[in-house]
Order: sequence, then C-alpha cells, then structure tokens
Amino acid sequence: MIFDCSRLPETLKRGTDALKENGFLTLGSDGIAVEALLGTQIVVEKSEGRILITYDTVPHFYMALARSIGMQNGIHRIAQNAKYLGFMLDCSRNAVAKPDMVKRLICTLVTAGYNYLELYMEDTYELQGEPYFGYMRGRYRAEELREIISFADIFQFEIVPCIQTLGHLERLFTWAVYRDFLDTPDILLTKDERTYQLIRKCLKFCREVFHTKRINIGTDEAASLGRGKYIDRFGYEPKHEIYLRHLKKVFQICKEEGFEPEFWADAFYNTESSKEEIAEIFDGSQMPIYWEYSLTTKEPHYEKMTALKEYAGKVKYAGGCWKWIGYAPDNAYSDSVHRAALEAAMECGGID
Repeated sequence: MIFDCSRLPETLKRGTDALKENGFLTLGSDGIAVEALLGTQIVVEKSEGRILITYDTVPHFYMALARSIGMQNGIHRIAQNAKYLGFMLDCSRNAVAKPDMVKRLICTLVTAGYNYLELYMEDTYELQGEPYFGYMRGRYRAEELREIISFADIFQFEIVPCIQTLGHLERLFTWAVYRDFLDTPDILLTKDERTYQLIRKCLKFCREVFHTKRINIGTDEAASLGRGKYIDRFGYEPKHEIYLRHLKKVFQICKEEGFEPEFWADAFYNTESSKEEIAEIFDGSQMPIYWEYSLTTKEPHYEKMTALKEYAGKVKYAGGCWKWIGYAPDNAYSDSVHRAALEAAMECGGID
C-alpha cells in the first residue's frame, strides 16, 4: 500500500520519512491520503482514498498507520491495555547490535505498538578513564548511543539504559584492574567505596548520553552476594541486609544523578527482611520489576506482584521468551507463562 503523508504535520512526517528510508513504508503522492488528529484514544477511520488516524501518543500514531494496511474500510478502535510497552535488547551476550540494526529494530517496535527500548549493557559501553571497561566486547561509544537516541526521538520513542550495578559482571572481572571490585566471580564488592565510585561513573555516563530519567540498574540473580571477598573484608552478614544497604546506596546515587531507577526485584521474592525494612528504602521514584519465567498459573505471579507493589507502591512486569535453553525458542511455554502473568498483572492493578 502506498501512503500520501503530505498532509501530516512535520513532526509526524519525519517519522514516516524515517520508516520509508528503512523499508517499512511506501510513500507517494498517488497513495492513500493520511491525516492525523491528536486525541485521547486510538481510532482509524479508513475509506476509499483516505485514512484519518486519531492517536493519543506519537508512537501510537505509527502503530495505527501500520495496522491500517490490513484494515477494511470503516471505523476501527484500537485498545491499549498497557500505558508503557517496552522491549529489552541484549547487548551483552554474543554481539552488540550496531546502530543501524537498532534503528531498524526501533522501526519494528514503533509500528508494533511499543513506546520504549531498553539496551541491556553489562559493561558494553565506554567509560572515560576506564579503558578496560567493555574492552574487546564491542562496547558502544557515546556518539553511537547518541545516534540511536536521536533516531528514536523522531518517533518520540524512548531509549532506556539497562545496566548492572551488582551482579552479572563476570566479563568485567576478566581484567586484573577490576579484581579489587570483586566479591564473588560475577558480583561487585559492596560496602567498598571504590565500588560506588565506579557505579556513579556509570550513572554519570548514562546521564550525559540518554534523554530519559528512567534507568534499569539491574541487581538480579545475586545469590552469592557477600559470600566471597566480602566475608574476608567485612565479616559475615545476612545477604538480605547487604542487599538492602547496597540498594539504598545505589538509589541515593541515582537520585543525585537525576535518575528514577528501575530494578529486577527477585531478591525480594523470598526475603528475610521485614516489610517495614524494605518499604523504608522507597520514596516513590523507584520501580521494582517483577520477572518470573517458569510459572504457568496466575496465583503465584499475583502473590509476588502484590508484595512488590506493597513495598514500593507500584510494580512493573517483564516477561521473557524462552530462548536460553538451546537454538530453538519454546514459544508455546513462553506464551503459557505470559498469559498467566499478564492476567495477574491486570488483577494487581493494571499493567503500567
């Protein structure tokens, strides 16, 4: 289908031109005329030679335009159950996606109804004064990230940094210069001020490059926290106490650097900390992310989501597609988990 987007405002035409350049739209003066109207819902009115799109957000305009290709003439209302719908791209295993590939992904996501992309970067971004941070790992340069973000801005599409401030840093510890930051083979040595200086440097880089206040600070799967070098340096402490103290410290650094952090909240699923101890570290600007990729019934999802919401006042759900067990994805199992979790999220107070 050929679209004539000459009647659109310049802000939207920039997006349609970008979609055309990346092979997602065909534009021409002989195409069906597209008009747009900002509103509070998403409606496509399609007739012979004309499409009128009422949209609530700019990314949703492009989603509605893409969907209109397969619509019959008539009025079509598109319901959105989630205010925010995002995708996390793993840039820390196997390869770091080049900017051109990320741009094409942004086009795919925006036409599919997504409004943000998280770039998962454990150590795959440059830090000034840290030549071995992400060395030989295909790390992003600041100008490459700015190129990606500038492209996303065309669609008012958000690019969110997703880093690690506790675990999943085994590649970083390959280099001897970071051995002093090591607690266990993949976890930072908390309570050491040098660790927090490095974390602040990471956050400062993200603040300088990214346009958003949101940042995912990781902290997931830190089961061996405080069980390595930490014991030699500081003695034995319960893991939940170490984790809470560390999280509170990182939250404070985020606040000082102008970020509202999100974090993987699996450490709170079966914690020994009291509700009062956990709630005390939240001030309303932090977002716990619930993730659980193995449960196919609604009730356990709902129980964990509700607990996290009680701690922080809000909660976000992140699903995973089962691709990590081999070369072929298990889509059927992924779907059964997502359906149960999404149903639980709606009952928990809606998906945000």
